[in-house]
Amino acid sequence: MSSMDRRSWLWRRKSSEKSPRKNESSGSISSQSDRCSGEQAYAAHTTQSPELTSKAVASDDEDANDRLKTLSERLSDALLNIQAKEELVKQHSVVAEEAVSGWEKAENEVFVLRNRLDSETKRNSSLENRVGHLDGALKECLRQIRQSREEQEKRINEAIKEKTHEWELVNSNLRQKLDAAVKENSILKSELDLSTKAAETACKQNLESIKRVTKLEAEIFRLKAMARKSATASSFCVESSMDSQSDGGDRFLAVESATTCSLWNEKTDESNLMISSLQIDLMDDFLEMERLAGLPDAEARSSTNEIGNIPAKITENPSRSDLNAMINRTAELEEEIEKKRMEKKELELTLRQLHGQFNESQASLKEADMRLTELETRLSAQVEGLRGEVKLLEEELKSERTGKAEEEEKCRALEEEISRFILVL
Repeated sequence: MSSMDRRSWLWRRKSSEKSPRKNESSGSISSQSDRCSGEQAYAAHTTQSPELTSKAVASDDEDANDRLKTLSERLSDALLNIQAKEELVKQHSVVAEEAVSGWEKAENEVFVLRNRLDSETKRNSSLENRVGHLDGALKECLRQIRQSREEQEKRINEAIKEKTHEWELVNSNLRQKLDAAVKENSILKSELDLSTKAAETACKQNLESIKRVTKLEAEIFRLKAMARKSATASSFCVESSMDSQSDGGDRFLAVESATTCSLWNEKTDESNLMISSLQIDLMDDFLEMERLAGLPDAEARSSTNEIGNIPAKITENPSRSDLNAMINRTAELEEEIEKKRMEKKELELTLRQLHGQFNESQASLKEADMRLTELETRLSAQVEGLRGEVKLLEEELKSERTGKAEEEEKCRALEEEISRFILVL
């Protein structure tokens, strides 16, 4: 409320306070006028008849007393009314002052609330603008996120397809190489088996030739012994040499049989060592035979050396060449086998690496599938929520339609009743 309104309200209050005073003054004036009129009437009455003055005076005194009583009663009532009105005026003034103070407080509060409302409206408008901008930005972000997800899914699918195709090609190539390596390994194993069998047959042939040579040497020594029976010393020497030669032949046969057994029992990878040990044993046996054949007779020594060296040379030359060729062949085969084994190990390592990469790609595919399933579940949940909202809206529309239909029926019924009432009238 403004100051002008407040002043006008106070002026009205003062005018309202003055109005009962005016009424009281007007009442007192009217009483005084009545009193004067009575006195004038009394004076006129006394002048008219002196005889009746005494009676009139007595009646006037009584009337005056009555009037005084009534006036005193009226005055007391007026005083009581005035006191009550003054108390009411005081109460009204207190209430008015309290009302004015409350009104001022209310005006201040209203002013503060208006300012606050203006600030809140401004803030609300700014917030609405900001919310609008944020909604637009959020929609744009969602659109970009959807586009990025779609592009990422496309890239992931393309990369997975390319990687799977590449890994399938690499896997097929490696499988082909592995099959070829396995075939070559089987071929090399068969060749190694054949080479070991050929070495065994060559060893057997060498042993047979050595046996034949020993038999020939024994026959030669026996013939020489029969030719020299005339001399006792020579016969004794011949017998001792024969015994030594027979012992040497037996030892040589035992050694050869042991070597053949070792050849049959040992592995194919140790063929080089076996053949070299066989050659060393043969050379030792030949040297031992020459040492045992050393007789005091020089002719016998020379003849035995010549006869023993001729078949040995005949048998050693082909056996050594075959053995060397077989040794070289086995060494080459072993080197090839080692190379194939190394290649096989490398291929296995590459296969393991490819399996690891394939497992990683499968894990990534599983993660992508999980993400897709999560997105599908979210979308299905949103769709179900929207369907529920649509159903609720449809139910509300149905209820509103039914309500409208009921209201239309009621209106029709009322119109029919009104028309009937009009017809009855």
